[in-house]
Amino acid sequence: MPDEPLTPDGVMRALAEYLDFSPVLASKTERPGLHGEGAAPVGGLRKGVLVEEVDALLGRPESIASRAEGSLRVSSSVYLSQDRRCEVEFVEGVLIRFTVTSR
Repeated sequence: MPDEPLTPDGVMRALAEYLDFSPVLASKTERPGLHGEGAAPVGGLRKGVLVEEVDALLGRPESIASRAEGSLRVSSSVYLSQDRRCEVEFVEGVLIRFTVTSR
C-alpha cells in the first residue's frame, strides 16, 4: 500500500488493478424479477460503500471475521433478516464483494 492514508478512495485506487468499482447497471440478460425493475439488490448494497453504510442498510451483523491480506485488513460480515442472508466482504472498511441468499 502506498504512503497515502487508508481512505476508501485510496483503497479503491490500490485495488483498481483487481476490481472494477464502477457502478453496474442491470442488463436484460439477468434473471427477470430477481431484484425488480431497475432496483439495486438489498436496498442499495453495492461495491465501494463503507461498512457504516452497510450497517445502516442491513442492521447489525450477526457475525464478523477479520484477517490480514498483506498489509490490508479484510473483514467478512454476515447479516441476517427474516428471509435472506447477506455475506459481505470489506477491505479496509470498503465493500468489495457480497452474496445474498434466501433463507
